[in-house]
Amino acid sequence: MMPAHLHCRISCIFFAAVLLNISGAPITPTLNDKAVTRLTPPVQLTKRHTILRQSKSVSSSSPSPAVSPTSSPRQRTAAEIHKLTAWLQEFGYLDDNQSAAAEVRALMLTQAIRKLQRYANIAVTGEVDDATMALLDKPRCGQKDFTPAGPRHKRYILLRRRWERGREIDIQFKNHTRDMTIDDQESIISYVIDQWNSAADARLVFHQDGDQIDFPEINIHHTLYDNRGRPFQPYGVLAYAALPRNGDMYFDDTERWAELHTAQPLTFSYTSVALHEMGHSLGLAHSNDPAAVMYAFYGPNRHVLTPDDIAGAVALFGPSK
Repeated sequence: MMPAHLHCRISCIFFAAVLLNISGAPITPTLNDKAVTRLTPPVQLTKRHTILRQSKSVSSSSPSPAVSPTSSPRQRTAAEIHKLTAWLQEFGYLDDNQSAAAEVRALMLTQAIRKLQRYANIAVTGEVDDATMALLDKPRCGQKDFTPAGPRHKRYILLRRRWERGREIDIQFKNHTRDMTIDDQESIISYVIDQWNSAADARLVFHQDGDQIDFPEINIHHTLYDNRGRPFQPYGVLAYAALPRNGDMYFDDTERWAELHTAQPLTFSYTSVALHEMGHSLGLAHSNDPAAVMYAFYGPNRHVLTPDDIAGAVALFGPSK
């Protein structure tokens, strides 16, 4: 009988070899899609109105991402296939079915690739092209894109676990990032809460520093580790939020944060990411709408809830009162 470790290695090699006609050249991770005009208004008590004015022309009419062309076919390395497979499993596109035959796993991988390409609004080829590989290095949320969820309405998706309607949901900081002052961070979270409270009857209550309570429903953490205790990787997962009945939010403290996005030096929009993660804490999964706040990949200018986000919040909590 063949030793187990040798059988595993042969299966992996065969699995990679089955994927023929795959394309793309080696890529260097790039963040050019976030090279936006630097917006640096001072953080004041009127911050939320400043952000709202700057965002209306961007968030309410953001076009869908352009479809990326595919490149000349070439065979990918085993390391690239492993990276892609791990990423697809991480974000809910592919089951980790080691008991299936290599041919079956190859077919499952192709189907998962097509599913990712449809979600990311790029050419649906089923091949491991440059555009697909580039997605693996795009900053994004740590929640899965496909999870066991409740009913789907248009593009927004509701999670099965929800808060009871009519109850207050207390929110406060567990700790703060050193990239901004405490006042700046609390002003941004106040703005985020106002956005969701205005969209629906969410009844979020923010407890600022010095007025905190013992057992809030949602704590905001800044940490070097993700929800599984693994070190955050720069320019990868930016933040993660737990599901309702806990709802804690975790920001990657290895990143550089500011109120709004800047390209030089690369600084991520705390406003955009906090608005997104709060949606998860309330019970929304990732939206399929590339313009929505709840879209999985980072959007530097998503500072205002879209009709898709609002519809999802109303489905969870009812209309704002």
